[in-house]
Amino acid sequence: MVSLLHEGVIKLVRDRPAFVAELLGGVLQVEVPGFDEARLAEAALNVLVPAEYRADAVVVFERDAPVFGAIIE
Repeated sequence: MVSLLHEGVIKLVRDRPAFVAELLGGVLQVEVPGFDEARLAEAALNVLVPAEYRADAVVVFERDAPVFGAIIE
């Protein structure tokens, strides 16, 4: 079930993708490698079997090339 908290976090991520690095590091103690840019990526997560999954947001952290990715659900 969608909640205001859920939608609020997704809005923050979509408006400022680098916020995900703060969430991962500060809340989950996941170390995100150094990056110059964080950008949203395609959120459709397709598989070969006839199923489709869509994430609320996908963020890619880059330093000349992708260095880390996060799927926000």
